[in-house]
Parts: sequence; structure tokens; C-alpha cells
Amino acid sequence: MLVYAVRNLEHVVVDRAYTKLASFEPCEHDRVLDVGAALGFYSILAAKRGAYVVAVEPQPSLAKYALLNAYLNRVNVRLLQIAVSPRPEVEQVTLYVSRNPLTTSLYPSHAEVHGGISGILTAKSIDFCKLLALLGPFTLIKIDAECIELDLLKQCHTIRRVPKLVIEVHLDCVDTSEVCALLEERGFKTAVFLDPEEPYQAIVYATTS
Repeated sequence: MLVYAVRNLEHVVVDRAYTKLASFEPCEHDRVLDVGAALGFYSILAAKRGAYVVAVEPQPSLAKYALLNAYLNRVNVRLLQIAVSPRPEVEQVTLYVSRNPLTTSLYPSHAEVHGGISGILTAKSIDFCKLLALLGPFTLIKIDAECIELDLLKQCHTIRRVPKLVIEVHLDCVDTSEVCALLEERGFKTAVFLDPEEPYQAIVYATTS
């Protein structure tokens, strides 16, 4: 777990995966939703800069560490241990945990890509649009949803009301061009960043301004 935690810290804080564009740096006026918070590094980064942060992480062990991480960093993060679902009628989902627990997914094939399935969990889930309606509005949403990122965007048309989105696209299961095309249809301008050290993913930045 320690190796994966260090790599995730480097990904978020050192490599600045979600903040490569200066306009996407969270600030004190932002209301941030962190979908797929994992160990909470991005949530903490945003909270340290004064943003109001809601973090969503369905995997119990990761949610526990994210809460501890926030406590040790002395920041306030509202953490929900629940899965975000693209299907409104579903109230519980099955999660496939890979040997890298940070790549827990609704898709077993994604867990297989990242070292194989090491466990299966069930988690309560909430419809993405319902989550936005209940806890929004948000000015910045980060999505790291391990293969359901495109499904979430397709299902939730109210996403167009959010000024800024930063989305981690998992290339073993989602086509970056589809993500960009959908966002552009909904009025966003997009930019894509590829990291040669992270060949399985791309980061899409989208803004309405």
C-alpha cells in the first residue's frame, strides 16, 4: 500500500496532474467536489487553499486513510463513503479491488489491468446528478472514477452548469476523444494532457469560460 500511496502523492502533488493549468488551481472561493478521492491528496490540496471540499470515496480502507490524512493536515473535508453511479435506479454497486487498491472499479477488466482482482466489495451508491443537486452548486469538479467517467458525463446533463471540470480518463476502457466531444457538445472548451510515465491515463481539463 505504501508504494501506491507514494506514487499517488507524486501524481497529485508533485506532477500536479489535476492542476497543470493555473486556472484550475483551487482557491478560497471554490466549492470543490472530488469524485474518487482515494487517499485524499487532491481534497487536502484544495482545502489547504481555502476551498470548501466534498470528497467521495466508496472503498472503506481508502476512505479511512483520506479522513486520517485530512485530520493530520488540519483541514476540513466533508467525506462521503459512497459510490457515484451513472444509473439513477441503482442504490448499491459491486466494486472490484485490484492489487493496487487505488484502482478499485465497477469494471473487473480494469482491476485485471492493474495487477488482478484481489477482492470484491459492495457499496451504497448515489446517482451523480442527485449528488450534484443535493450538495451543489460546485465551481470545480475533479473526477477519477476508474472507467465510469464517460458514463457519468453522459448521464448527468446538469454538469454543464459547473464552470470547471478535471477528469482522469482511463485509457484501457474510455476513449479520450469521446470525453472531449461530449464536453464540447455541452459548451465546454477542453485541453488534454498525456504523461509518458502514466500510459494508462489522460487528464482532460474542461471549462465553460
